[in-house]
Amino acid sequence: MKLGRIAGQYLVWHYSVAFDDLWRVFCNFLWFVWNLFSISFLLKTLFDPFERIREGGRAGDGVQNFFSALAVNVTMRIVGVCARLMVVVMGVALLLLTLLLGVCAFVLWPLLPGVVAVLFVLSVSLLL
Repeated sequence: MKLGRIAGQYLVWHYSVAFDDLWRVFCNFLWFVWNLFSISFLLKTLFDPFERIREGGRAGDGVQNFFSALAVNVTMRIVGVCARLMVVVMGVALLLLTLLLGVCAFVLWPLLPGVVAVLFVLSVSLLL
């Protein structure tokens, strides 16, 4: 008698409260991956120099020093873009993987009580 009541309460929990909790966990994972890789910040600062390394020129230094500073500044911006784009691409790939796993979890969640019941019946039949 009590086992039937517990099973009924479990099924009510599994198909109501647990879906809400699963959605919250899924949203938390997406938020975590987005903020772990700082995707929005990296896209805002995409063309900033790498590690804020800049070569400053002073007035009256001459043409050679101007072009030397220009070469360093352009190189640091290119390095910065490449480094930030690599991190953004890895972050988006992990975000897509998290999204795919979340969709799989939502598809499989309603089937899990049935899977447990089938596995229980199979295990009992193996014992007999």
